[in-house]
Amino acid sequence: MFSGDPKEFLTFWSIFSKIHDSEELTAIDKFQYLYQSMVPDSRAARLISSFPITTENYPKAVEQLKLRFGREDLLVQIYVRDLLSLVLKNATTGKNAPDLATLYDMLETKLRALESLGRTKEKFADFMFARKCSASVGKE
Repeated sequence: MFSGDPKEFLTFWSIFSKIHDSEELTAIDKFQYLYQSMVPDSRAARLISSFPITTENYPKAVEQLKLRFGREDLLVQIYVRDLLSLVLKNATTGKNAPDLATLYDMLETKLRALESLGRTKEKFADFMFARKCSASVGKE
């Protein structure tokens, strides 16, 4: 079930794409499955229900869903922000910090999401270094 949280989109779409790519299902069937896979009264459900269920509207609904919740540039920003927030939060707080194994799992989850968006650890390291350098230059 998809609620409209962009952080859930990759998982949702990797599962739903089996239906979307099926040649055995009609567009109407796919649209029904799409509608049923939305959390009721969520942002995503409101978006999908704004389209009448027709063959012509199915690709339009999918396109709008991807534009609203699955834009790669937006997802990268969200995961980078979450990753930085996680690192900074744990660097500054000691009392509520998760144990090392939990922290590692949380970091790996964010890194795997970025990798699935085409951002390898090497590219991500370059990105982080570039942001650090630009922040340092701005202070001078």
